[in-house]
Amino acid sequence: MNNNERSFQDVLKLLNTLQTRVGREDASLANGHKVRLEKLWRMNAFLDRVGVSVETLDKNLSVIHVAGSKGKGSTCAYCESILRHHGFKTGFFSSPHLLSVQERIRIGGKPISAAKFSEYFMDVYNKLHTGNADEAGLPTYFQALTVMAFYVFLKEKVDVAILEVGLGGVHDCTNVLNNVPVVGITSLQLEHTDRLGNTLSEIAWNKAGIMKPGCMAFTTNGQAAEALDVLKETATEVDCVLVEVPPLSEYSSKGDIDIHLGIPGSVQSLNASLAVQLSKAWLNRNSNEYKSRLEKGVLDLSINETIASGLRNCQWPGRNQTVIQNNIRYYLDGAHTPESVALCVEWYLNSIKLDSNNNIKRGLIFNSIGNRDAASMLAPLIQCDFDFVLFCPNICYSDPDDQPESLKNLLCSVDQMMARCNKHMKVWSQLPASDNSASIIKVLPSVSDSFKFIKQQSTSTESNVTYHVLVTGSLHLIGNAINVLDPGLAS
Repeated sequence: MNNNERSFQDVLKLLNTLQTRVGREDASLANGHKVRLEKLWRMNAFLDRVGVSVETLDKNLSVIHVAGSKGKGSTCAYCESILRHHGFKTGFFSSPHLLSVQERIRIGGKPISAAKFSEYFMDVYNKLHTGNADEAGLPTYFQALTVMAFYVFLKEKVDVAILEVGLGGVHDCTNVLNNVPVVGITSLQLEHTDRLGNTLSEIAWNKAGIMKPGCMAFTTNGQAAEALDVLKETATEVDCVLVEVPPLSEYSSKGDIDIHLGIPGSVQSLNASLAVQLSKAWLNRNSNEYKSRLEKGVLDLSINETIASGLRNCQWPGRNQTVIQNNIRYYLDGAHTPESVALCVEWYLNSIKLDSNNNIKRGLIFNSIGNRDAASMLAPLIQCDFDFVLFCPNICYSDPDDQPESLKNLLCSVDQMMARCNKHMKVWSQLPASDNSASIIKVLPSVSDSFKFIKQQSTSTESNVTYHVLVTGSLHLIGNAINVLDPGLAS
């Protein structure tokens, strides 16, 4: 078997070896400019090795670039769906994946096949190795996938590539391009404060870094004043248009056009609206008349059947997703900030109200990763009045050998993950009123063990009891949960 004929599982193992590579350019506010130059230089070197230089990309790849603290994945998904329904061949790069790394690179709305992923990855990996002796070295996991996405989009000749920023914006390796006609920035919140800053102003500065001279930039209305001020300042500095978009409720449509959203949740009104304006801007990117109206802040708030079809047929698993198994209803949402957890709680409680059965039990499965403050993440969940609360790591099964290759995390040991779960349980027990809510609070070694516990509880109670179980705190947790429940739910 030569390097280009490896099996998909072998390719995943090879890709995972890049997880342990730590970028030399770890970001900090103190050396932000130096960091960005270092990252851009390395990404340029990697792209040159595989034959898709930045100059080539700027000339041949039309891009919509989206950053934000929450909702950027959903916004990109809506945008991709709208443009695909207009008949364009779309490319979509997102992160993280739920079940398989193929999900990160989509053509025409579908993850590329295992065979194509293997072929493209080995082609890129081998070319990256040919220049491994130079100063840039080898890329990290995310850098390699970003290079591969650009490579695939050119090879597949997509009409438009929708790029979701990985982390931040200004320092993100997707931000290597110079010619980006359309940019979107979703709702901003405090997140990744060790990397992006401790204030909304610093967060906004990072996100605004994807704006390019002459681009058309959009953001959602309702941004905090200190964040919006920074976005406006950056737009002025780079000489681009920045327009705030209203929620979808302010749009108009003709006749009996059915406007509903394929992704549940009240926040999707803003995400969908942003996606509509990003799509309209890309469709009119060569129209001076459109740009002139935009400079005056005039938006087209009409929705035709093609746009409506793109909105209602959009699917983005793991976000406000409900899965029913007998008398257990799982509510899956990868909320990863305190604000998004609060919205998740609103969705969960409203969903429960729709259940006519008064004999219900409420449960929580939670995990959060990184340096997120556990108390602020867990506090919104207190109001759910759970009967049981389970904390578990982002792993499918307690035996590490059973973990799917695409879901392996080589940067954090099981012991480290379990320690975090125990910390979460301790924080929960110290929150106000939590001692009067859940009668069962446990740390379990895996997602499957958590599901087994819930199933045992459900079979030992009366047959008319419905279990409403919220699974949240990390999109990685959701991916493992879907893998255990039913991998087909991610398609």
